[in-house]
Amino acid sequence: MNKAHTILVIDDDPELSKYLGAVVKTAGFDIILASTGLDALKAFDENITGIILDLSMPKMDGIEFLRELAKRNLSTAIILISAFERQVLESASLVAQSRGFNVLGILNKPFRYEALRDLICKFGELPQKAQSSRPKVTENDVWQAIYRDEFFLDYQPQVSLRDGAWEGVEALVRWRHPELGVLFPSAFIDIVERNGNLASDLIVQVIKKSAE
Repeated sequence: MNKAHTILVIDDDPELSKYLGAVVKTAGFDIILASTGLDALKAFDENITGIILDLSMPKMDGIEFLRELAKRNLSTAIILISAFERQVLESASLVAQSRGFNVLGILNKPFRYEALRDLICKFGELPQKAQSSRPKVTENDVWQAIYRDEFFLDYQPQVSLRDGAWEGVEALVRWRHPELGVLFPSAFIDIVERNGNLASDLIVQVIKKSAE
């Protein structure tokens, strides 16, 4: 059993949430319970190494929650659960993987205890998550990146939770840093928002990219 892992369980059904938490505990992991995506965002920190996520939730569904995590340059291993048809779960899994999440498996409700337990045990095979910090970049770094044409668009698929159909794509700005690798907006958006001229130049470059 590996108590170094903390699993975030996100489900708006109180009884099912408690059941999921109990199974996580029997597998030897610490747990944090959240009933909404918004609560989960507040609870998420670098100590969480896995998430059990219900796709259908009020206010913020599972896909929207993963989108918010990706915007903040946060990623982890996840198990997706839902009462939707398996096609919807499979489509959601592809979307999650495209955003950098390690999808350990998908489960349709109602699910068998053995299937749930087997997937949860996969969290124990993951290396303990090391603490990470946001890359430190300066305003001058961002100006230089615009000059060197290092910003690009990353197109992410969007899927309907009603039937799993593809609805379109979302264009997200990324920075191909020569030393730090690909950076998400969380690494530079604060700097851009504080400087109107910088924001304007970045928007112009992104528009040019979209036209290519």
